[in-house]
Amino acid sequence: MISVCIFAPIDEAAAINAALNDADPIKYGPDNLSVPMRGMVRVESLEQATYLGCHWWISDYADDVVSICSAASPNVRIVASEELLDAERQDASGFDLFDSQAGDYIFVPADPRLIQGLTVGLGELATPQRGLPYAPIIEHPLAAEYPFLWPLLQLRSEDVVPISLAANSEPLTQVLEAFVQGGGLTTEERDGIVGAVTAMAGQTVRIADMIPASWRPFVMDKQQATAAGYFS
Repeated sequence: MISVCIFAPIDEAAAINAALNDADPIKYGPDNLSVPMRGMVRVESLEQATYLGCHWWISDYADDVVSICSAASPNVRIVASEELLDAERQDASGFDLFDSQAGDYIFVPADPRLIQGLTVGLGELATPQRGLPYAPIIEHPLAAEYPFLWPLLQLRSEDVVPISLAANSEPLTQVLEAFVQGGGLTTEERDGIVGAVTAMAGQTVRIADMIPASWRPFVMDKQQATAAGYFS
């Protein structure tokens, strides 16, 4: 069996689902792409989604699936792993293989007074006018007692911001200015982020590449965040 992950922009997913169903309603069926995604990252609701995805174990028709999906969607992404023969391993690793496309977890600490504005500002780039947060905020269980334990913005190393042509950069600009005023961000770093957002309208940018240089020494992986007590 071959593990196949399929991801497509939300406005192209319906065409893929229809093409698969038309090709063979018994083998493929309707509504295959149904998992709400932002790029390769699973999100909680369809409102937050910019992509839809699915994972299949396929025996002998992977080439057919690739051909059908590629013909229906110019921007589909299909990731096929090596063949796995152990049925028990297949059951255990299917969604792990799906989620692994988003890369490792990374955690960015931010001023607790500004982190909510930061995640909503990023969300406006991908889903304008919805006012939805871009990523979860992880609070330290001892933050009330020790205010220096700042909350973390939970991201993935391959997380991307698909910057809409209608993106509103003003909320992000405002919160970045607040970081500048608080000494947590340089003017040059702010201007670099805002400039990149403007230049990348209609494209996607890897979120890890937007992390300012002055913040990178404080970014943690899952093991470091766990050791610091965020998941105790």
